[in-house]
Amino acid sequence: MKNFKQLAGIFLCCAFGMTSCQDSTTKTDSLSVDPSTPIVFAASGNSDVTLTVTTDADDWAYTAPEWVSATRDGDVLVVNTKADNTSDDALLGRISFTAGSAKTVNVSVMQEGANGGGAVDPNAVSAVLLDASGSNDVKIEIAKELTVSAELKLTLSRASANNVEIRVSVDESYIAQYDYAHGTSSTLLPVETYTLSAGSTKITVAAGETEVTLPFTFNGESLPYNVQYLLPLKAEVVSGDAAFAKNSDARLNYAVMKKSPRTCKQLCVMEFNDTNPLNVLTYKLEDGSYFFDALVLFSGNIGWYPEENRVAFNKRYGETAINANTAALISEPEKYLKPIHDAGIKIYMGLMPHHTYAGLTNISNWGCEQFAMEMAEIAKDCYLDGFFLDEEYTGTHGGAMGSEWVRSADDNEFGDGFSFMAYQLWKQASAVCDWPIDISYFQFGISLGPVTDPEDNLVHHVSEFCNCVMANYYGSGNKTDDQTLAACCGVSVECARGYTTSASAIKAKMDAGYGWGAAWFAWDPTTSRALKSLISETAELCYESKLVEPTIYYKKIGEGQYDDTPYEY
Repeated sequence: MKNFKQLAGIFLCCAFGMTSCQDSTTKTDSLSVDPSTPIVFAASGNSDVTLTVTTDADDWAYTAPEWVSATRDGDVLVVNTKADNTSDDALLGRISFTAGSAKTVNVSVMQEGANGGGAVDPNAVSAVLLDASGSNDVKIEIAKELTVSAELKLTLSRASANNVEIRVSVDESYIAQYDYAHGTSSTLLPVETYTLSAGSTKITVAAGETEVTLPFTFNGESLPYNVQYLLPLKAEVVSGDAAFAKNSDARLNYAVMKKSPRTCKQLCVMEFNDTNPLNVLTYKLEDGSYFFDALVLFSGNIGWYPEENRVAFNKRYGETAINANTAALISEPEKYLKPIHDAGIKIYMGLMPHHTYAGLTNISNWGCEQFAMEMAEIAKDCYLDGFFLDEEYTGTHGGAMGSEWVRSADDNEFGDGFSFMAYQLWKQASAVCDWPIDISYFQFGISLGPVTDPEDNLVHHVSEFCNCVMANYYGSGNKTDDQTLAACCGVSVECARGYTTSASAIKAKMDAGYGWGAAWFAWDPTTSRALKSLISETAELCYESKLVEPTIYYKKIGEGQYDDTPYEY
């Protein structure tokens, strides 16, 4: 992946912060930094972190916050903190890298605040607060069972001759630091939803003992769906000869989200050339859930780009700019994609051949891996939850692909081309994203089968990397390999052309075991393609909850232009 970032750089310069690529006769420098994920330093006792810079520009430069020590040595930058942070507040900033005409690369950096400030007595008994699972960063999902159990565990490094009393309290100020480190947007968990004391809870480890646990529960009955809440706990010693040697030893965070318990989901396949993706947030049910469980951005493209001798995302021979609508969305993902992702609605980027030889089925295994690594970086930066594959428009623009990109008979030893591409997209994106990655596809002349990974020589079956199969209109998705109907769409609806269905037909598929009731293609709530009556009937029949009358919508205001302002109907 590190080597391919040089190739991906030309695309990324267009996708992030620009709406068009430079003319093919103008050289665009590439720039990548590894690792590029946020750096989180402890309040004290940090080791150096080495950042490797790769660029084809003549030179590169950097800027760093004043509290960061940075030393350049060739193509690496060694960074650390200059001093201990004795404040309760974290230090936040970023290291910026520039090189020639390449897009600036920013690496977020944070130094945690000290737990109360000051030095820790080296002779004190070390204390650690964890969840009983052994983690200090716990994710709690509340779904069908509205009450979930948890357990605090306070551990001492050795028994003390005296009782050790610890106070555990909620530290609301820590939410900003947590979100910075995790790339999330959290709300403080309401006190009535958990059984710890509202103010603080005292835990006592008796003399001669080294551990004590405290069970408690979360109850999500009053919580809305798909909102991330945080219960940030901080411990401090009240009495006894114990101390927390590190700030992280005294912190325990519970990220809590109530998930919709529905087993049968709805897929929105949106023509984002026509419609603002934020509109999926406007159709909610009275039970608080969103009607759509996943959104396909239909469609980004895959093509052969001979000037760069590579298969690329959203390019075609003769085109010097990527699709302006795609560029607008992935240039400002915080505006147009993150709110959807944060709401718990999955976002799948559509991938469809763009009239070149670069079809999803005929690229070499090496080429699949290279393209998948490019898409993995886009998924990470744009909050994508996966990809939707559609093999309809392979063509001849741009001429034949370079030999290393063309699929050979030897490649098929590891699986067919379409399956290998799907598997690599799942594998590479899963490696860099902090959330699960899904692969879905339009089952029109193509189908998935098992894949053997050349790296570990293990067979990976379809159910491992594909969770949604959409059939052509009037049809139902067919399970392949080891899949079940839970990975299939029961009905395909074409909202623009009137190829519709009935709520009872969707309910019948749901009762038959299909995991996706319907795929709604070209849905647009601002036009006659809204199908509001059918969606309302489906909600009541399938989920026993009415559709809330939509009061707002989001505009698409022009080519490559969206508006994140909610407008009233």
